[in-house]
This record gives sequence, structure tokens and C-alpha cells, in this order.
Amino acid sequence: MDQKILQEKALLYQMLQRQLEEINHQSMLLERKEAEFFISKEALVGIEREKENKEILIPLGSETFTYAKLADPNNVLVNMGAGVVVEKDIKSATIMLDEKIAEVEVLKDRVRQDATKVSQKMNEIVKEIEESQK
Repeated sequence: MDQKILQEKALLYQMLQRQLEEINHQSMLLERKEAEFFISKEALVGIEREKENKEILIPLGSETFTYAKLADPNNVLVNMGAGVVVEKDIKSATIMLDEKIAEVEVLKDRVRQDATKVSQKMNEIVKEIEESQK
């Protein structure tokens, strides 16, 4: 293998390596989103068991909470995107979360497939370079 082709293979390998890093980042973001959905789903189950006007802790973020009284244990506000928030009953909100979890699972599968393809291509390049060095 001449030097120019070897350089092209090395450059392609580096590009694939960056692509794999981006894919791994996407995978991590999807894992986080899925965890958020599961946490929300668990919270809905907890709210559904509570009585109206019960004092509860509301997370504000960054390990900070405040006390609040539960005004309506049967309904929650759900962000639908683009700044639109709608009221849903607990069952509907839970179904919506299940659908979002399923969507994330599909995306995670695609990302895993992409990562496998990129890794396989990287391995092929390494083998080609190694073969040329013999």
C-alpha cells in the first residue's frame, strides 16, 4: 500500500473515530432521557396514591426541594413541546411516557446499530493497514 493510500486510510479512521464518539454521546443522551421518563413515571404512581392537599416535596433541581400541597392528585401538567403545556389525567400521562420510552428504545437501537457499523469499518481499516505492513 503506497503512502498516499495509507494516509487516506488513517484520515478515514480518524473521521470514523470522531463519528463513533458522537454516536456514543448520542447514546448517553438517550440513556439520560429514558431515565428521566422512568423517574417521571414513578412520580406519577406516587402522586396517584396521595390525597388532595397532602404536603409533598417538589424538586427544584440541583438537589433543592420545596414544600407544596397537592392540589389535584388525579391530573398533571404535561409539556407537549414548543411551550405548550396541557393537563392530563395520570393514566393518560403514564401512557404518554410509555410511548416516549418506546420511542427512545427505537432510537437507542438505531444508535447501537450505527455504532456497530462504524466500529466494523474501523476494524476493517486497521486490518487493511496491518496487512499492508506485512
